[in-house]
Amino acid sequence: MSFIDNLLTFENPWGNNTPNKDKDQGRSWPSNTNSDLDELIKKVQEKIISFLSKGNNRSAKDNTPINPSPVVLAFFIGLIFVWLATGFYTIDTDEEGVVMRFGKYNRTATPGLNYKLPSPIETVEKISVTRINKEMIGLKAFPGKININNNSDETDSSNPKESQMLTGDENIIDMHFFVQWYIKSAKDYLFNIKDDIGESTIKVSAESAMRQVVGRVKISEALSEQRQEIEQRAKNILQEILDSYNSGIEVVNVGILYSYVAPEVRDAYRDIQSAKADKEREINEAFAYRNDIIPRARGEAQAVIEEAKAYKESAIARATGEAERFKNIVSQYQSAREATKKRMYIETMEHVLKDLNKVIVDKSFAGKSVPFFSINELMKKNYDK
Repeated sequence: MSFIDNLLTFENPWGNNTPNKDKDQGRSWPSNTNSDLDELIKKVQEKIISFLSKGNNRSAKDNTPINPSPVVLAFFIGLIFVWLATGFYTIDTDEEGVVMRFGKYNRTATPGLNYKLPSPIETVEKISVTRINKEMIGLKAFPGKININNNSDETDSSNPKESQMLTGDENIIDMHFFVQWYIKSAKDYLFNIKDDIGESTIKVSAESAMRQVVGRVKISEALSEQRQEIEQRAKNILQEILDSYNSGIEVVNVGILYSYVAPEVRDAYRDIQSAKADKEREINEAFAYRNDIIPRARGEAQAVIEEAKAYKESAIARATGEAERFKNIVSQYQSAREATKKRMYIETMEHVLKDLNKVIVDKSFAGKSVPFFSINELMKKNYDK
């Protein structure tokens, strides 16, 4: 018996059957319930018979089994084929298709012509796996629409909630940057990370990674000195975060568009920068003084050293000469003691009395009046004449 025949000859299981005494003891079975249900089933049967037998001479009230006409069968078979044909689909070369059966992952379709069971049994989600996506952080608009004010570092499209970050030396900066990424696993991206509403998971993760990096550096490093290093470190941290989510995303690049001091701390930062400039100036002046005084001191020290060396050589030579002369005197003294003693006495007196006014008295005039002649005055008078 066909499915249609079974449907048309359907009988009510609750019709006139007697309830099971073992299972239904204590239950009451209203008589009118069975009659109402039988009436409803008969009406449904009549409607179906009337639809399937349209164009035939048979009456819907005949008790003989009714077979549907070939036209009706062909119509239903055609509908089934059309329904099955809706399962064909194509995947582009830059896409992957995630096939789901009753909402559960079943397989991943490759580029080309593919087939799935028609909806709602199986559905397919096409995801691009080669397109480079870009996420902007700290901006309300695409960079092409950014307008920088002439009198400040702020932008018309700045989003302080995202861009303001705290540095390691407790200063606030506005950091605007972008993230480039692509999908490397369509399955992981679709089931673990894809955002339908709310903020992008990638955007929030990138903001968290950048705050983590900026919070470990000084403001001067964040503004200019270590921008490339900050970008690389933020990229690595962001990739670790996304991998922990099994996101199926590969981060291509993290780039800082521009960064500047937040308006709230700009005056204090300028004072700090001015103090740093004064510090650098003082240091440079100290280095200049050092570079001037050290060579001069070294030159003077070298001159003193050379003078000391010359004095040393002179003293040694003089002492050597005196020693040689003393040796000669000793040899002469040994050969002629009296003559040597007298000569040494005369030389000593000559050396001692050389710069003094001298009065020489002959001892033969002892006890007598001695005529005094001032030789120095006489010599001076003679010199004046």
